[in-house]
Amino acid sequence: MPVLIVLIVMMASLAFVKMGLDYSRDKLALENQEGRSDNELGMSELRKMIQEAVREAVDPIAERVDQMETRLLPEGEQQKQLPQGQTDDLDLEDE
Repeated sequence: MPVLIVLIVMMASLAFVKMGLDYSRDKLALENQEGRSDNELGMSELRKMIQEAVREAVDPIAERVDQMETRLLPEGEQQKQLPQGQTDDLDLEDE
């Protein structure tokens, strides 16, 4: 008889723990679904953010390289340089 009482108490406590864990898991999943729609970035937005970050990182380096080239080239060779190309019009999404 005492074994039966212990068994019933343990089963009831395990059932309550399982219900609590299921509730927490369901609540967390629901919060993630609701928050995902507000905070989700589209692929185009993400690409724009990455391109802007790369451009901000590369522009100072490119300016520094241009300054170094103009200082290191002799005066006559500065006129032989090709005009600077433009990359703003490139469509990088096709790659």
